[in-house]
Amino acid sequence: MQIEASQHIVQSINEELKSIHQLNAEVIDLSEIWQHISQHCQADKLTTNVVASYRYYQSNLELTRNIYELLNKLKLVQQSYQTEINTLLKAQ
Repeated sequence: MQIEASQHIVQSINEELKSIHQLNAEVIDLSEIWQHISQHCQADKLTTNVVASYRYYQSNLELTRNIYELLNKLKLVQQSYQTEINTLLKAQ
């Protein structure tokens, strides 16, 4: 029973990892768009828009870093459950 519960958690985490990876790809795309907008505004000397769009770009970079941290923490939890599964299987 404990093995099955742990296997379910490992699978659930795996599904979450996939979803978060997809969202992270979207954040990276948006970051590139904001960077492009900022550069375009800079070329047109639209200072206020440069600052605003650059802040969005920076926010997206920070979000990407936070997402990577979350992914790493989820992988660590997943590995812990997988280790538990392996240990329980050996004990049988």
